[in-house]
Amino acid sequence: MRIRHFILFVLMLILVQAESVMAAASCSVSVSPSSLSLSTSSTLAFSVNNTGSSSILWIRINSPSNNFEITSAEEPGSWALQESDTTHVSYYTEKILPGGSQSFNVIISTGQNNVSQNWSVEASEEFNGGSPFSCGNPTVAIGQVFAISSISVGSITTSGATITWTTNEAASSVIEYGTTTAYGSTATDTNLATSHSVNLTGLSSGTTYNFRIKNINATGATVESGNNAVTTATTSSSGSSTTSTTTITVTKTVEVKDTASPTLSLSTNFKKVYAQAPEIVGKASDASGVARVEYTLDGKNWLPVDSIDKQFGKSVSFSFLPGGLLDGNYPIKIRVTDAAGNVGFSPTYTLVIDRLPPRVGLAMWSVGPLVIEPTILEGMKLKLSLSAVGGPTEIVLCIKYQVLCRESKLSKDEETGLWSGEIKFDKAGEYKITAAAVDGADNKTTNNLGTVRVLPAGVLPAEGTVTVYYFEPTGGQFRIWDGRPFDQVNPQSTDASDKYHLMLPAGKYYLEATAPEFRKARTEIFTLDKTTPVNINFDLKKRTWWPWEVESVAWEPAEQAPETGELPTSLPFFALPSDTGELVYSSSLRGVPTVVTFLSSWVPMASEQVTELQKLANNKNYKVVVVFAQQPQSLVEIFKKRGGYSLTMLADADGELLEPLDISSVPTHVFLDRKGKITGVRRGVLNEEELLNELSK
Repeated sequence: MRIRHFILFVLMLILVQAESVMAAASCSVSVSPSSLSLSTSSTLAFSVNNTGSSSILWIRINSPSNNFEITSAEEPGSWALQESDTTHVSYYTEKILPGGSQSFNVIISTGQNNVSQNWSVEASEEFNGGSPFSCGNPTVAIGQVFAISSISVGSITTSGATITWTTNEAASSVIEYGTTTAYGSTATDTNLATSHSVNLTGLSSGTTYNFRIKNINATGATVESGNNAVTTATTSSSGSSTTSTTTITVTKTVEVKDTASPTLSLSTNFKKVYAQAPEIVGKASDASGVARVEYTLDGKNWLPVDSIDKQFGKSVSFSFLPGGLLDGNYPIKIRVTDAAGNVGFSPTYTLVIDRLPPRVGLAMWSVGPLVIEPTILEGMKLKLSLSAVGGPTEIVLCIKYQVLCRESKLSKDEETGLWSGEIKFDKAGEYKITAAAVDGADNKTTNNLGTVRVLPAGVLPAEGTVTVYYFEPTGGQFRIWDGRPFDQVNPQSTDASDKYHLMLPAGKYYLEATAPEFRKARTEIFTLDKTTPVNINFDLKKRTWWPWEVESVAWEPAEQAPETGELPTSLPFFALPSDTGELVYSSSLRGVPTVVTFLSSWVPMASEQVTELQKLANNKNYKVVVVFAQQPQSLVEIFKKRGGYSLTMLADADGELLEPLDISSVPTHVFLDRKGKITGVRRGVLNEEELLNELSK
């Protein structure tokens, strides 16, 4: 019995679920008012009725065209706006129960055209609007709809008749007529009028003629009647006429759409190179009126112009001043939308802003996600990322080995403004890297990015495998290091030349090397305090009869690239704005030992380094200043507020201090004595203890 009851319960559950699935979701909608005035702000109330068997959780109301521009929407009860723009609004967070209804008020701005168009309203049983279904397409008219009325036929004779009618707009007239509905003859009146009378002449007696009326108003819109018929008189013996008149007043509107795009022209001289953004001035025109003018600097985001002298005018003047433009080449494009929704575009113009020559600034070297000093192993790829000001349009690297220069172009990330590229070094040695930059005004500069030291890769005496073991502090034991997050393979098989390539981040490690017919070798445990290339040469011994014998190998750190360049004895004069906008002068950095750290907020270790500097800044015996090179004051202010820092931060927006101090990478720390003389320079992230050691020298 229990099994039978369970089976019945399951069957009933399936039936209930099937009913739920099969229940049709449906709704209806009405709108009030259904007609609006031209060029006004109005409220449309959409009443949605749930005619289905499940709750409606989402509503979307769509405007039919630019003639109805949504400006805002009200939130009834607990309903909340999910999305809202000029073309649609959507609601969620509440529901309409089966059989229930809800009114949604949408505020719109109407255009200047007499139109009658259908809105669309959608609903969904899902909170996020999934699988929407239609509630209907209510019609809303703007202005008066061009129409014909009161058609009548009189003065019927054996050879003619007079057709009279009215229109609600002044219009010219055309009557097509003939003995069939193909018509074939026309009678016209070119005068613009609302009361019309046209004579048909030369007709045959006792004959039925079909006719159709057409009217064209001043804007070119056309309205036509349905088919009408009139029968001419036959001659009676008394000379009088018998008449037969048929009057049909059914009309239909034929909307002649304005499909012509608006035109525009600009008077700004784009062949000129500007030191700052100029005001862009132009004109636009359209027969149905100019509704809006917009511009873009990136081809994606469109902004309204600052001023337009007469909105919806047939000929308008407009202007705008692009804001926040630094040196560079900016593609500017204008689009104009008319009252009928047609869009016209200008050609793409190039605006060249050139205040500075192109300056390549701070460089960051990395292997995968690991930021490194410019030392790498042969056969590996090194990524270079760098900042630049002065609006360079092209940056080309010269990778010089001995006397040969290999060129490599960098690409620009338009989102961040950084330039980057990958360089592969196939041969060990020292490579001098320079960057040649050119801007839109054809100014050219060359900057030294320093030297990359390429070390020989580690090698085994035969084809084999190198495995890295990492000390896991939480577990207190060594485990196989996972190289995947660092774009490296571990364990790693040697290449065709029996070489391996490893760049290890800071940590405690040891390595094992194996090869067929050779004894296993294991390095001593070693600790790295920063990302370091590993290139130990394993001189494996031939295997003996004892298979578990392991050779011990001493750890030898790879050589790092030396500090390059000579520094002046003191800082060059500067007056740089702090994050508060106050100018800080170089002469103020005297009296106590000082560290001036050059940074950029886009480098990954910026927060780590500033945190260490903040600790030192709390010591009144020293001064700590952070200079953000090639970054504006606004970004410095944001960085400081986000981190909650209190130390002095300056903005060297043009990178004026980089070249005289030969700074090409960050972080770079310049240490000064109490007289302002430079006592040393260190590169890379330094902790509080390392900073104190340098300041104490």
